[in-house]
Amino acid sequence: VGIILCRMLAVNAFSQDAEFSQFFNAPLHLNPAFAGVGEGPRFCLNYRNQWAALDNAYISYTASYDQNFEAINGGIGVLMMSDRQAGGLLSTTGISGIYSYQLNLSPKFGLKAGAQFSYVQKRIDAAQLVFAENINPDNGSIIGGISADVPDNTSKGIADIGGGVLIYTKSFYAGLSAKHVTSPNESFYSSQISPWPVRVAANIGIEFRSRKNARTAAYFSPNLLFVQQASFRQLNAGAILGVGVVYAGLYFRSAFENSDAVIIMAGLKRGVFKFGYSYDATVSSLESTGGTHELSLVLNFHDSKKVQFRRNTKRFTDCPEVF
Repeated sequence: VGIILCRMLAVNAFSQDAEFSQFFNAPLHLNPAFAGVGEGPRFCLNYRNQWAALDNAYISYTASYDQNFEAINGGIGVLMMSDRQAGGLLSTTGISGIYSYQLNLSPKFGLKAGAQFSYVQKRIDAAQLVFAENINPDNGSIIGGISADVPDNTSKGIADIGGGVLIYTKSFYAGLSAKHVTSPNESFYSSQISPWPVRVAANIGIEFRSRKNARTAAYFSPNLLFVQQASFRQLNAGAILGVGVVYAGLYFRSAFENSDAVIIMAGLKRGVFKFGYSYDATVSSLESTGGTHELSLVLNFHDSKKVQFRRNTKRFTDCPEVF
């Protein structure tokens, strides 16, 4: 592992951002323009264990807060993230401050533009690195000592900028976002430059609602998510069906070059509370990795009765139920 990792760090290889199957429950990670899309405060927690059979190979967390403020005609958001690879051999943590400007074109149509400013810390746990020179060729035992191949720095601080736009009505949404727009240098080697490639994400969806009975109110939301980062491309296509307090979804994810996974999800949504679980059943050559588990918890006070009453007295564009 150490040999492979350090060879990657020594050249212009790139890291890929963590992606969440329940992207609608991680809105600020998807697009900073989602900050303040609802009037009340919203808190989101996300956990992803990718390829569970590989002993914590990829573990990702995010925590976020966002809220609309009339005084600044927009939303404020804070996003914290942590991504651990190979049991902490390589870890990334970051915090982002977000502002989104709200333009209510009409009571039924909204337009938002968001800006994201982040500080990210990347670390290598050098104690876990094992190189060819640390392996005894006679019996395969580990020989102690620090290799000359260890990077100059085992930690790297990075300032980052991103942005996005979002248009939405009560039944339609479309967004476009970009992260790492300045392609900051993420190399651990002082003498080398390894630009962090721009991540572009686009999502679009439509929502159909039935409100005849509040207890059995239903919505159906087919949607698409496209992500590209350097040569990596991903397309998620599927739909969510919600009836009463229960919702479920089925998606298919493709990496274009190959089919990747079937995503099955289910959750509960009642009042301000929303909980979701999803499982990515891998269908590619990596199917022996054990699939991927993901959990999300959202507290959205935009859905409280008090906020709903206040919203109905204003020219405030409501957002789709899925968010």
